[in-house]
Amino acid sequence: MNQEQLNVESIEEELRNFPQYDLFKFTLEEWNRIFARFTEFLGHQNEKIRELAVEKIVAAIWSESSQKYRQDNFVPEAIAQRIAPILSAIAYQENQTPGLVEDFCYNAQRLPRYDNYHELILQWLNDLAENKQCESLSAETILTCQIRFDFYGCIWKEAQLNLLAALDHPHPSVRASAAQKIGEFYKDGDPDMPPINEIMQLIKDKEIERPGIAGPFFWPISFDFQNIQQSYETQIDVCQWILDILENRKSSAPNLKLKHFGVSIDFQAHQFLCHNPSHIQHLIKIGRFDIAVAAATEWQGKIEALESILIDLGNTNDPETVRLASWHLAYYYHRLHPKGEEMNFVKLISELADIDIFLNFSSDSKTPFAAIIYPKDDNKLMNNQTAWRWINKIFPESVRGKVVPSTWDNYNLENEVTYRYQYGCIQFRGSVEQKEWQNVTIADYGNFWNPIKLLELPN
Repeated sequence: MNQEQLNVESIEEELRNFPQYDLFKFTLEEWNRIFARFTEFLGHQNEKIRELAVEKIVAAIWSESSQKYRQDNFVPEAIAQRIAPILSAIAYQENQTPGLVEDFCYNAQRLPRYDNYHELILQWLNDLAENKQCESLSAETILTCQIRFDFYGCIWKEAQLNLLAALDHPHPSVRASAAQKIGEFYKDGDPDMPPINEIMQLIKDKEIERPGIAGPFFWPISFDFQNIQQSYETQIDVCQWILDILENRKSSAPNLKLKHFGVSIDFQAHQFLCHNPSHIQHLIKIGRFDIAVAAATEWQGKIEALESILIDLGNTNDPETVRLASWHLAYYYHRLHPKGEEMNFVKLISELADIDIFLNFSSDSKTPFAAIIYPKDDNKLMNNQTAWRWINKIFPESVRGKVVPSTWDNYNLENEVTYRYQYGCIQFRGSVEQKEWQNVTIADYGNFWNPIKLLELPN
């Protein structure tokens, strides 16, 4: 590793170690040094360091301001004085490495509204639009950022006409930002919002004609959708809403920066459609194998109704779909998929006396990164002694290393327990209380381990 790589790793570690919500108490002089240091990193040649610097600058702004609640005699720098040199540095650096303004605005929108951060940042964006001091910033990019900071108003009554009009803007980022803002108004409970079913119909119609707004709109409300729709006394079949979009959309969604707009409706689809086999079959029918396999493999366990669907997905011509379906059948169904085996994604060791072992491989790997141990008879559980006897054969301490204490070690669910080691982990599924197991999964952390060799079987 050369000196430049060492320096990059050292700076990354320094930035990552500054916590998002820290309880440390610094003097004003120490805060000044922190901000000077982080601002210096905005000009680093490494993109990851620049992104981390933006993220941690925003965290530090919030942390310094909140220290007054943790330390009675602490007076933070005035917000305007603190943020002005940061905004100047970001605007300057934008001309050298475009994208910094967008990254900052994405992170800074989370600063609390009860201080005037948002007003100061919006004024800065307005000045950038007027003065055109950043040559790399298009008017559309600035408008995208302005919308995040209530350019059209901070309540629906003020913003509605402009936001609804912006859904038809030629630029995909502006449309996405407007859609996301409408979703946030619903999430925040603005009392003047129209019935949500009306807006969802509008979003669907527009998404079908020109994609790119459904995902940003739905992302803010997806986590609390049931409560939001109940507050409007309406029942919406969100799964059908998603399927209608995916089936009828006239083109694919634009390639937006996911971290700026949440995830696309294509990604969110599998989380909502995963519990219904008919929805997954519909995805297969319309050719969305990528979403179908993501939905079919969402639940980490066996669902009887999905087994035949996974087999069908494993017979498609897309290698990634074959891989995911074959792995899932091996992980949870005690089932070897022939095409997955043919493509070297899975292997079954069936010649052992009382167990079967499945091995899962990536496409270019000669050694597996996961092994799943099943009792021969699915109607019988594997006792703990048998499980550990085979674990110690194919994943001995010399391979797995010492136990690594962590909050995740031995965390007990009713039917699952996990042990973590230096070079891998072992997960048991079955009866934790009785220590009888349906299967045991071993995951290797890149130790290039070869269980076939350890079993002294021919390759």
